[in-house]
Amino acid sequence: MYRKVLIFFILIIPKLLLAQSPGFEKDPLAGVHGPGTELQKHFIYHVKNLDEFIERFNNDTTSEIQLYVKKMNSPKLSRASMINVLFNQLRPNPWNTNDIKAFLKQVDNNTAPVFLNFLDDKWYANVTCAVLWEGKPKTITLKLKVEKDGNSTLKWVIFDIDAPFIVVNPTKIPQPTIPTPVNNDSYLNPMSHNINFFSIDLVATDTKNIANYLASTVYYSNSLIVFINECLSHKVKIQSVRKVVFDFQQIKGWDFEVEEFNRQDLNSGWLINKLTKVP
Repeated sequence: MYRKVLIFFILIIPKLLLAQSPGFEKDPLAGVHGPGTELQKHFIYHVKNLDEFIERFNNDTTSEIQLYVKKMNSPKLSRASMINVLFNQLRPNPWNTNDIKAFLKQVDNNTAPVFLNFLDDKWYANVTCAVLWEGKPKTITLKLKVEKDGNSTLKWVIFDIDAPFIVVNPTKIPQPTIPTPVNNDSYLNPMSHNINFFSIDLVATDTKNIANYLASTVYYSNSLIVFINECLSHKVKIQSVRKVVFDFQQIKGWDFEVEEFNRQDLNSGWLINKLTKVP
């Protein structure tokens, strides 16, 4: 009896799992044979950083996975296949398959294909940090974007902050007095996103050059003004980065978020974890 039940589950459960699948193409390289092992295939599939994510999304022929396919003398992978495996296929909440199909149809369009652009201003990073705020442990999320200064230097800059514990009046508070930088070479490198914004703590320690870490604007939100003033008063210490989520709004009608998933699965690395249809 127990053996029959066991056999039933062995046969049925995989079918149930497949039935719940949103129709993702799990392994476009299934037909690619070569000296590589499963470990090597995992290494090839793993999206190691955001730059690689953008390369795959844009179906760049110089991306690591496309170079691997070329090396194996296999047919070139389609762009739809490339984007398909950039979705987090193991997330607990089921995907809306109709939205994904519509998204792919719009992006992978033979007449007017849509690509991501690192220099486009319609994307940003949510960097969640553990901090000491006036000596107390807190969590804040800094919002950063890529900006080009007057010398055409690219850098990551903070344009807002999410910190629920900051309580400010709804009326506009005075803009902070930000000192003129003493060293224009102190800023967040444009490649900071690939090292998990390792130097983000400089915002609170390199206060003589704090202007270099802030977006060029005459207007800051009340919450960001409070944060800037706390930094200038040396009352904030950024201890570590806990999480980074990239938000892309470059594709008309869509908003999607990318975050990292480190796991022993072909579907791993920096993946789309949220797709929202925008009016």
